[in-house]
Amino acid sequence: MDTLSSHPVSQQLLPHSEVLWCIKDQISWVLDSKAFLHHDKELERLCTQLIDTLNTKTIHAWYDYSDYKKRILRKKDTLEDILLQDQELNELSNRVFRLTENSPSFQQILWDRILFDWLLELWPLPEVSTLVTFSFDKLKETTKIPPFLKIETLPYKAHVHELNEVFSKIKNTPWVQTVDLNHDSLYQDRERLNAIFSHLCNVQTIDLWCCTLHKRNEPELQSIFSHLWGVENLNLCECALSGLDTPCLNAIFSHLGNLRSTNLYRNSISLIDKSRLHTIFSHLKNIKSINLWENFLWRLDEQEAHEIFSHLGNVRSMVLSKNGFWKLDERKAHEIFSYLGNVRSMDLSDNELWRLDNRSLQNIFSHLSWVRSLDLSLNNLWELWEDQRHTIFSHLSWVRRLDLSWNHLWVLWEDWLRAIFSHLSWVRNIDLSWNDLCTLWVDQVHVIFHPLTSLEEVILNRWEISKFESALPQLKGKIKVK
Repeated sequence: MDTLSSHPVSQQLLPHSEVLWCIKDQISWVLDSKAFLHHDKELERLCTQLIDTLNTKTIHAWYDYSDYKKRILRKKDTLEDILLQDQELNELSNRVFRLTENSPSFQQILWDRILFDWLLELWPLPEVSTLVTFSFDKLKETTKIPPFLKIETLPYKAHVHELNEVFSKIKNTPWVQTVDLNHDSLYQDRERLNAIFSHLCNVQTIDLWCCTLHKRNEPELQSIFSHLWGVENLNLCECALSGLDTPCLNAIFSHLGNLRSTNLYRNSISLIDKSRLHTIFSHLKNIKSINLWENFLWRLDEQEAHEIFSHLGNVRSMVLSKNGFWKLDERKAHEIFSYLGNVRSMDLSDNELWRLDNRSLQNIFSHLSWVRSLDLSLNNLWELWEDQRHTIFSHLSWVRRLDLSWNHLWVLWEDWLRAIFSHLSWVRNIDLSWNDLCTLWVDQVHVIFHPLTSLEEVILNRWEISKFESALPQLKGKIKVK
């Protein structure tokens, strides 16, 4: 029978995403073959190739062998789609190699025997971050815990001694850095919550996405967060913080003085009153990265905005996407952005900024002059008037990475486009995808984008590449497809 080395996609060193699919297909091919018991070394070689050839510290894929003949993840499901899902883990890593193990017993034994145990033997790997998904029952059986751990199907009303047994393994494994808990993990009483979280005091990153904190009382929240004083990265995405009173919020955030990164996506923060906002954000003075995506922040009055952003002066990375900022007046715009002079990475996507008057835009972008990475996608920038365009782009002289995708830039006249890009001579990475720039003539492309003299990477749609390479030969090899 043919060996893996004869498989048509082996022998190749491909770009990141292609290597992932190459390895996945080869492993699936071996598992489907009748000679799988003879391929231990070959699979080990493939995994070594995967780790060695990816020019990154972390790997991203999703393995599900419950029915691998159907190819659960087909090539049409791009890695970017997965990244969007896993990015909520406080942007901890760019790629994660996810091994799921909820397959039938025979396939599970095979998977464990050939690959899973071999990977466990390698931990802790200093340059590879591996988020592994365990079922609770499987976690009870294993003797080795990976550094990046996701626990699924945590049983409701599990015995306290079982919880202590499982989670004590995490506490006794010094290299465990991340614990990602299922959204139903907090459906436990106070004793069981203590049995879980008392063992997580040394973990750097906790993911509590979609945990219904508003259904927990103050003593129960104390049982959770009093043990998390050492946590540096915390995901509280969709945790209904607006439904908690001041004592409950204090029970959470008073223990998070060491927090460096947090995700507060979709928590309806605009519905929280001034005193409760102070309870939350006064404890986040050391925060360096925060995600406030889709919290309807346009509804804040000036005092409420002050209670949030006056405590975020040390933040270096901030996500403010989809907050309806087109409804801000100039005073609220100033109250929000005047404290953000230290921000180096800002996401303002999907805020319809074109609707703002020039004074409000001035109060936003005049405070972002030191930003290095800026996302302005989905803002309909083609609707901006000339003075608005100048107000925005004249403050972006220090930007190195800029996302202008989905802004219909093709509608703008050549002179207007040239005026925009004349301010961006220091931009190194720019995303211009989904702007229908293929409607421009080659000569126009050359004139418009010629000021971008520092470009190292351009992201375009596939059908626009040839035109840009013809107009700007210096971009060959620097264009990426979206």
